[in-house]
Amino acid sequence: MSALHDSAASLVRSLAGSLHSSLNSLSGLGGGDDSFSESPEIEGSQLSLEDQLIRLKNNEYQCYCRLKSQVEEANIGRFVNDELILHFAQCSPGKPYNSKTAWDVIRGYDPHNWSLKAKDLLPQLETQTLFPLPGLRSSEDHAMFYMNPSRFVPTADNEETIVENLVYVIKSMRENHTRNRTHGIGLLINMDGWEPKNFSKTYWVQFMRILEGTVVPARIEMVLIVNPPKSGGFHSVFKLMKATLSKEFLEKIHRIPEAELHKYLQSDYAFYLPEEMAEGLIPADEIVTTWIAERMEKEATLGLEL
Repeated sequence: MSALHDSAASLVRSLAGSLHSSLNSLSGLGGGDDSFSESPEIEGSQLSLEDQLIRLKNNEYQCYCRLKSQVEEANIGRFVNDELILHFAQCSPGKPYNSKTAWDVIRGYDPHNWSLKAKDLLPQLETQTLFPLPGLRSSEDHAMFYMNPSRFVPTADNEETIVENLVYVIKSMRENHTRNRTHGIGLLINMDGWEPKNFSKTYWVQFMRILEGTVVPARIEMVLIVNPPKSGGFHSVFKLMKATLSKEFLEKIHRIPEAELHKYLQSDYAFYLPEEMAEGLIPADEIVTTWIAERMEKEATLGLEL
């Protein structure tokens, strides 16, 4: 009976995914001049750098050129190539294509973050703590990724790995579609099972800075904290978030029970959630295994860091 249920659920997920992709493709038709500013809304589509630059508006291209000139003057071109410069411009803190805020991020950028690869992070990725949710979209059409912080117990030896996990997920989603950089992405944090032992001020502050886009190119437009604990321990965490983040970014954070997900996600969301959530239909290990395999294949094909 279990096998029959799994088979039926798999078929339903497949049909839903096909329908979702078809609707996304159709949404790119018509709509005036802006319809041609991005590639078709299909997961994995990616314009070449040349095509992206051609499609930039004049002020956007000027921002890119200013940053490119600053990178050359600072003699850091070997660490920040032309495509990464565009990523910084598109993901500039505040509004996209702000050369001032983008340059502030570039100046403090660690080139190691650009070279992260799945094979180097494999043990951490396999913990299923942080990963993209292919097909899941917010009500504002942002691609989404997922975190289950109860799977991580921070120590002095492993805090760097969870931070790299976050950076890598954002990096993979940036590369997956041009629109994820200009339109932004969203994060769903499942707080079920969370305890104070799953928290440390050091790694949480780093997380917040990364999500706000002040460490790596990132445009996070929504953070859903689902089923937040009512314990005093989590109150301290949120108090730290308020002290760390800008008022503008705090407005993007929503603490909600799982029953309110429908207010923030597109109507087919259950088909793309991991089973560990009440409405989820896909095993987390299936999502993560498929994602890791695709990333490793892509990185092996290119033979280098993206």
